[in-house]
Amino acid sequence: MAGDRAGERVRVLLNGDAGTLRGSDVAAVADQVRSALAARWPDPDITITCKADAGRDLARALDDKPDLLVVGGGDGTISGAVAAARETDVTLAVLPLGTMNLVARDIGMPLDLPAALDALVGAEPQRISLGMANDRVFVSHVSFGVHPRMVHHRDRQQGHSKLMKRLATLYSSLVTWRESPRERVVIAAGKDVRRVETNLVVIANTPFAEGSGVPPKRGDLGGRELALYVSQATTRIDSLRLAGELFSGRWNDTPLMDVTLSAEARVVGSRRRHLLCSIDGELHRFAGAVDCRVLPESLSILVPAG
Repeated sequence: MAGDRAGERVRVLLNGDAGTLRGSDVAAVADQVRSALAARWPDPDITITCKADAGRDLARALDDKPDLLVVGGGDGTISGAVAAARETDVTLAVLPLGTMNLVARDIGMPLDLPAALDALVGAEPQRISLGMANDRVFVSHVSFGVHPRMVHHRDRQQGHSKLMKRLATLYSSLVTWRESPRERVVIAAGKDVRRVETNLVVIANTPFAEGSGVPPKRGDLGGRELALYVSQATTRIDSLRLAGELFSGRWNDTPLMDVTLSAEARVVGSRRRHLLCSIDGELHRFAGAVDCRVLPESLSILVPAG
C-alpha cells in the first residue's frame, strides 16, 4: 500500500504535442489527471506545455523544487526529464503519452492512461540505475544499425493517423529488417576489443528481462553492469529469424545474438561518417566513438507496485 504522501508538493507537466494527445482535448486530459491524482495528492500544480517549450517548462518546474514531478509525454520528453531530475532531489514520475514509451515500459508502468494513473497513485519511489552515452543520459538502451533505421522510418510517419502510422511503421520495419546492411564497427567491452561486421548492436542498461520482447525491458532496475548485444546474423534469413527471436523475448538465449556484460562499453564507427544511434527511442548522431557506462541508482522515480 502506498505511503501517506498527501503533504508533498506535486508539479505535473503534460506535453500536449505527445503522440497520444495530438488532436485531443488536452485540458480535459489535465482534468482527468488532476482527478486521479487527488486520491493521493490533493492539489497538484499542472502545466500544459508543447514540444517547443517543454525544456523551458521542465526547468521551471524543477526550479520550484517540488517533492514530486509527474511528466507526461513521449520518449523525448521523458528522457529530458530523467536527465534533468537525476541532478536534483526531486522524485520523478512518468505518464506514457508517446508511441513507444520505453521508460514507462522499463519500470512496469501500464501504457493505458487511466491504468497508468491508477498505478501512479499506488506507486512508491525507488532509486534506479541510469546509463550515460557520451554526454547523454539514458534509461533503457542505446542501439546501432537496423534499430535506428527503424526509428527513422517511424519518425517519418509523424502527423499521420495512429492506424496509418502503425501500419506504415510495421511495413517499414519488416523491410528494414530484411534489407538491413551489416556495418563495420569496433566494439570494446572492458579489455575485450573486437572488430565486427553486424546489422545490430544494442547496449542495454543491465540485461534485458527474458521474455520481455520488443521493445524490451530490463530485468534489474538497480543493476550495475551494461549488457552488450551484438547480432550474429549474416543473411537475410538470419535477420528475419533474429527478429522473431527478439520479438519472442529471447534476447539472452539465441545463437544469433552475442551477449557480453561489462561496466563500460564503447562503439566506434567509420571515420568517414557519424554514428547513427537510438537512445531510448530518440535518434542521435555522434562523431567518433560512443562511450557508455552505468550511473548506479542515480534517479528516484515512482515505480508501480508488483
